[in-house]
Amino acid sequence: MAKMERYTYPKKIQRFTPARKRAYEEAMRGDDAAFARASRDMDRSFFWNTLASTLPQHGQSFRRPTRGPVHIVALGCGSCPEAPVLNAYFGSGWLGRHTRDVRMTGIDPDRDALERAMDMNAHLRPGLVTAEDLQEGETIARPPRTRCLFIEGDARGIPELIEHRYVPPSADIAIIRNQEISADASLWGNIFGESLRYVEQRGFMFMTSTSAIEHNQALASLRDYGAVVTSRRNQWSVPGEEHLMDSDGEPAGRDKYVAVISPEPDL
Repeated sequence: MAKMERYTYPKKIQRFTPARKRAYEEAMRGDDAAFARASRDMDRSFFWNTLASTLPQHGQSFRRPTRGPVHIVALGCGSCPEAPVLNAYFGSGWLGRHTRDVRMTGIDPDRDALERAMDMNAHLRPGLVTAEDLQEGETIARPPRTRCLFIEGDARGIPELIEHRYVPPSADIAIIRNQEISADASLWGNIFGESLRYVEQRGFMFMTSTSAIEHNQALASLRDYGAVVTSRRNQWSVPGEEHLMDSDGEPAGRDKYVAVISPEPDL
């Protein structure tokens, strides 16, 4: 069994000075490329702060391997703008500093989104496994320099991915961010169950939701599996469009609610 050591979560919050706010506002008024870049950078800073303001205070212990990388799986990852944040937060401890000590797997059924993820995270030397690759059923070895592997599919296929060595036998952390659970509660119930089994040995799941409606539905499904859940409103959420109202009378937003989920030992 691999030796483990307790990980100390980074607590440093990304501060938004007046100069940084002015630069961000100017970029947001610029062309499409400048707008996209500024929006992505702000999203990453806010997601870092979401992790840094939640995990150290939550008390969720995390024991990382003393040898070999931490394995993170992002479910429904889409274009995965948070990949560098996860690499840094659970690796180097500094936003913007990447490390080989974290290997990430992003799983999503939308190939177009995964191709955007490849472009957006080129600095992490990503790889892509398509549905056609999976149908061929060949066993592969993950390229040693690939810090991020994107797979076309969903978490229900994790046992097959393990069998053909696309992913390790277990994950340290599962990430589910801003998913529309209510669109297919049965599907997401199955995904939650498979994800909890995947992290059961030593890991946990970190989930964010855009609204109280989505958040509460997800928590109910997770508790059906006997998972231990703690959750709260996130002070570092990014407000959404004003016409998209939540049940609390306020706008929905990215990462509005956060939850840390631990699987039961006998799941």
